[in-house]
Amino acid sequence: MELGLAGKAVVVTGGSRGIGLETARLFAREGSRVLIAARRESALAEAAAKDVAARKKDADKAAAAAEAARDAAASAGDKASAAQVAADAAAAEKQRLDRIAREKAD
Repeated sequence: MELGLAGKAVVVTGGSRGIGLETARLFAREGSRVLIAARRESALAEAAAKDVAARKKDADKAAAAAEAARDAAASAGDKASAAQVAADAAAAEKQRLDRIAREKAD
C-alpha cells in the first residue's frame, strides 16, 4: 500500500506490540521516519531488537540468494551485472543492520 508518507515524520503511541507495533512497521516500510512511544521502555526495546533480528535474517537470505545467482551467472561466462548490483545492495543492507544491532547491544 502506497500512502505517500515517504520522508514524513510519524508518531505512533502504544507501539511496543499489537496494532501499534504493526502500524509503526507499516509506516517504516513506507519510508517514514517513525517515533514510537510506549509505557514500558523494556517492551519497546524488545520489539526493536526482534525487528532488527528479523531484518538482518532477511538481508542474510537476500545476500545469499544474490551471491548464488552471481556465481551461477559467472560460471556461465556472464558478467552478471544485475546480480552484482543486487548482491552489493544486500551486502550494504546487512552491514547497516549489523551496525544497528551492535549499537543496540552497547
